[in-house]
Amino acid sequence: MYPSLKKQFLSKQFKRVRTMKKMLFALAGFFLTAGALQAQDEGAKLAKNAGKDLTMYIIDPSGNAAKLEDARQKIDQALKQADAQAIASAWIIKGDVYIKFIERDAARRMIDPKAMSTGENMPLEAFLAYKKGFALATKKY
Repeated sequence: MYPSLKKQFLSKQFKRVRTMKKMLFALAGFFLTAGALQAQDEGAKLAKNAGKDLTMYIIDPSGNAAKLEDARQKIDQALKQADAQAIASAWIIKGDVYIKFIERDAARRMIDPKAMSTGENMPLEAFLAYKKGFALATKKY
């Protein structure tokens, strides 16, 4: 190739690379923004899903024993997010989940007095969750 053609060819290649970089950064920025917007709703959705898991456990405790633990993990994860912390029903669901753990432990102790409890602070956690939930709740007339 001639030096001038080679120079023109390389300059076109560099322009393409720069354009590709710009497009890549724009695309990455778009996905980050979309992910951040979607993450804002995640706490409320997790709290709602925790409520559904709790309901499934209440309907059939022996068949859905794992749903209670799933509900606890989901509600704990949901309440780490600011949007769920502002929702009264999320705190009430947390209280309900922890109460079900206490009830399950009490039933186990009736059968086997040496049965281990699931958690030491569950009654306190349930009380604090209900307290926070009722403080956030507003009456609708």
